[in-house]
Amino acid sequence: MACVNSCRHGGLIAGSNDKGFYRPVPVEEQCIDCGACAGVCPVLHPLSPAPQAAGDGAKAYYGFVRDADVRRQSSSGGLFSALAEHVISQGGVVYGALFGGDMVCVVSDTETAGGIAPLRGSKYVQARIGGDLMRRIRQRLVRGQQVMFTGTPCQIAGLRGFLRKDYPNLLTVDFLCHGVPSPLILKEYVSYLEALRGAKVTGLRHRDKFRSWHVFNIRIDYADGGRQNIFRSRDPYYLLFLRDLSVQETCFHCRYTRPDRVSDLTLGDYWTDVDHHRIKDDDTGLSLILASTPRGEAALSAVDGKLCLREVSFEAVHRAYYYLQHPTQRPSQWDAFWRDAAAMPFSAIVSRYGRPAHVCLADRIIMAFGRKRWNAGLIKLLYILDYEYRKHIAKNL
Repeated sequence: MACVNSCRHGGLIAGSNDKGFYRPVPVEEQCIDCGACAGVCPVLHPLSPAPQAAGDGAKAYYGFVRDADVRRQSSSGGLFSALAEHVISQGGVVYGALFGGDMVCVVSDTETAGGIAPLRGSKYVQARIGGDLMRRIRQRLVRGQQVMFTGTPCQIAGLRGFLRKDYPNLLTVDFLCHGVPSPLILKEYVSYLEALRGAKVTGLRHRDKFRSWHVFNIRIDYADGGRQNIFRSRDPYYLLFLRDLSVQETCFHCRYTRPDRVSDLTLGDYWTDVDHHRIKDDDTGLSLILASTPRGEAALSAVDGKLCLREVSFEAVHRAYYYLQHPTQRPSQWDAFWRDAAAMPFSAIVSRYGRPAHVCLADRIIMAFGRKRWNAGLIKLLYILDYEYRKHIAKNL
C-alpha cells in the first residue's frame, strides 16, 4: 500500500482481489500520471537491506522478557512488548496489527502502554494498511517523534519505499513470515464458527498457550461469554494456513526470505537447538531475535534489564530456519483450493481441505490431561514417538 499512500489525487485506492487479498485499485479518471506510485513501489524498485545493515555481522539472540504475565500473553518470549514499552516511555508511538470488533485485522498505533496488549501476539492473516497511514508516520518522524513500526518484511519494504529516506527515529521490526492468509478466508471461518455456536465471535488469539507453547492452539471468544480452545492440528483455519493453501500467490515468490533483512530487528520463535537450550525451555515461550543494524542493537540494549537473552551463532540460525533461505513452496492443491473456495460454502472447504490428515496421538494425550502444564522435553518426545509411529504404519501398509 505504499503506492496508495503516495497518491494524493485518488488515482489509487485500497481494495481487494477476488481471493480477498488487499490490493491497490486504480481509479483511472483521477490519475494524473505523475508516477508517484511507481516511484515508491518495492516491486518495481527492490530495496536493499536495511540502512547500515550489518550483513555478515548481523547478530542472533534468543530469550524472553522477565515479566511472566507479558510472556504468558505473548506468542513467543514477549520481546515485542518490551521494545514497545520502551518506545512509548520515550514519548514515541508503536504501530502493529490488531483485530477490530469485526475481526478484521488492521495496522494500528498506540502511544500508551495500555494499548500494547491488542498489538501483541501473532495474527495469521493479511493486515489492512490504511491509505494515509504512511503519511501520518512520516509526519511523526519529521516532528522528531520516536516511531516503532512492526509488520511483515514486505510491509516494512513498502514503508521504507514510501519514506524514501532513512529517519534515525524510526525503528523497524519484522518477523519470520511464511506467508499471509486471505482476509476473506478468515471472514468465512468466523462466520462458520458463529453458525456452529449460534453466537458472535468477539475475539481471536491465534497463538494461545492454554496448555503449551509448543502445542499452541487458537482461542475463540464469543459474545455469549463462551470460549473455545482448539489445537492447531484440529482447527480448519490453522490447517489451511499450515498447508499453505490460504496463503497469497506472491508469498511463493517472496524476496524477503533471506538473511540480510530490510528491518532493524527480526523476531520469531526459538524452536531450534543451536544453543542446546542453555536457557531453559519451560514451555512458556522463547523468542529468536536477529539484530541487523546498529539501531536494532541499541534498541535491544535499551531494554536489556527486562530481558533474559543469550547470543547464538547467526550462521547456525540461518541453517536452521528455511524462512531465512527461500520462500514457502507453492502447494500442488493451491489452484484447486481457490477454485473450490469460490464455488463452495466454507463448510465444504473444511471437509475437503481442512481435516486433520491423521489422528495425532501426542495431541490426544496432552488434551486428556486438561490444563496440566507439560515439560517441553516431554512434549518433543511425544511428537517424535507420534512421527515414528505414523512412519512405521505407512511403511507397513
